[in-house]
Amino acid sequence: MLVSAIAVIVFRLIVPGEPPPLPIYSISWRFIRGFLSYFELFPAFALSALVIPFGIKVHAKEKINPFSPQFLQYLKAPIMSAIVAAILYGLIFFLAIPLIENREADLRFRGRLYRLAVENARDHAAYGRWEEAAQNLAICEVIWPGSPDTARLRTETEIRLETARLTPDFIIPPSLQAPSFITLPEAQPLDATDAIERAEAALAVERFFDAHWLATLAGQLAAPGSAEIAIAARIAGRAWEGVNSLEPSIAQAEAYRIYRLKREGYEALVGREYIKAYYIFLELSEISYRDPDIARFLPISEAGVRQIAFFIDEMQLTMGRMLSGAVYSLPHGLGRIVLRVSSLSIFPDFAEGIGADLMAFDSNGYPLWSIEAPFVRFLPITVDSRPGVTALFRALSKTDENIVWNPVVRNIDQIAPDPSSMVLNVSWDNFLLLSDINRGVSVLSPREIRRAALEFGPYGYMPEVFEAELLKRFSQPLFLFPFGIFTIALGWRYRAEKNPRYMAVPMMGILPLVFYGGIIFKRSFFSNLGTWTVVTFGFTPAVIFFSIGLLVLLILSLIILAAQHG
Repeated sequence: MLVSAIAVIVFRLIVPGEPPPLPIYSISWRFIRGFLSYFELFPAFALSALVIPFGIKVHAKEKINPFSPQFLQYLKAPIMSAIVAAILYGLIFFLAIPLIENREADLRFRGRLYRLAVENARDHAAYGRWEEAAQNLAICEVIWPGSPDTARLRTETEIRLETARLTPDFIIPPSLQAPSFITLPEAQPLDATDAIERAEAALAVERFFDAHWLATLAGQLAAPGSAEIAIAARIAGRAWEGVNSLEPSIAQAEAYRIYRLKREGYEALVGREYIKAYYIFLELSEISYRDPDIARFLPISEAGVRQIAFFIDEMQLTMGRMLSGAVYSLPHGLGRIVLRVSSLSIFPDFAEGIGADLMAFDSNGYPLWSIEAPFVRFLPITVDSRPGVTALFRALSKTDENIVWNPVVRNIDQIAPDPSSMVLNVSWDNFLLLSDINRGVSVLSPREIRRAALEFGPYGYMPEVFEAELLKRFSQPLFLFPFGIFTIALGWRYRAEKNPRYMAVPMMGILPLVFYGGIIFKRSFFSNLGTWTVVTFGFTPAVIFFSIGLLVLLILSLIILAAQHG
């Protein structure tokens, strides 16, 4: 077995059978192909290893009683070898194959992402969009550092960006920076009454920004129609008059400009225009970096931005589990939403991708509207105590408000909702499992397969597909043992009674091929039988049927083995 493993792996190192996704992965790809090829041939090698010793070692022709000590002594080692082979095949089937196929899929998807990023970078460079080109080249550089395919484009992009950065920004000296007006309290108010009390206290000491912010919060926290709404509105009005009274004189032109920017950013923040507020406070953080109010409002506005968009600078497309061409079919009201992502990178608590297409259908399957976005990010959320996933389709630059990637909406038979973000009717755990299913059912664990069979009907999957796969997972290794006993009986029946000389050498090459053909037939037969049984009778009757079949085969194999005693 060890010799056959080394032979197969060395062969695949020389002839991988399929070119690697990228030249940089050539060695690891060849090893992966070698291990997968060996695992595919393992049952044939195991059965050959059970029967070949009977053709090499000379066995005297004599009468031996069935299951006598002498008979058992002859067959003890082959039977133990059959048990060990079945156990090893089970470990390979349950642990090694999913692990290596996951790695193989990652390399495939990284190759596809690299080619997609190169294509996008060249397209952006052709239209002079150098920031976008740099973003895609950064993805290429992580996947394949120093790639010769992108060397020329990298150089040109760096020169273009450096040229754009040569124009220095005007920095306001500290002497002209605006004074501080806002000192928000650390703790948030608990209810409307608490917020009103804090607003009045802030107004009394002429902290007008604080007073207006707290009064606005009080109006949001107050019950509809309550008197607290009117009180909060009155305090907010008085506080705003105080804000206006803080306006500096004309002589303080630069301080006045900063004040107006700060007020504009504050108004945008109160009005929940988080993107506008973020870029304003980001600009203020550069020209008035000592202002403590900006240090408070910038994180607040950034947190608001992250609810409706994401920063392209923070994308980590090459660090997670890779997936290309992922398709999700999710319930949406009475209809469905079908989502496709060209290239997706999955992390434990978020996912992000390139090229997202989403289309909504009614209950009759007619399209209603669609959204296309160059980038997308998925985040777990909780809405009304129910888990869900929010998809953000708007991407921003963290430093340049002019760089933005907005989704494209097409209204077909209905007006689409807010295209910047959408809540998908799926829990985060199910979203991750759906992503794994897109990689192939073979990479799933038995527990995940069973869960998918029980829960993924609403997502467009037939439970019988997963149940048949689960049945195959357990039946393939278990059925190897009775077939091993049959093979031992065959070897004993045709054991060498005189020196075979050189006849054993070609048999070492012929027997694995013969057994491999039998294994292929067995896999196809049991796979089709398992699928038919699950679809026709259900999963539990199929398990009972296969268990009885395994027991019958095992007893029959032992009977046939005992009959070969003479």
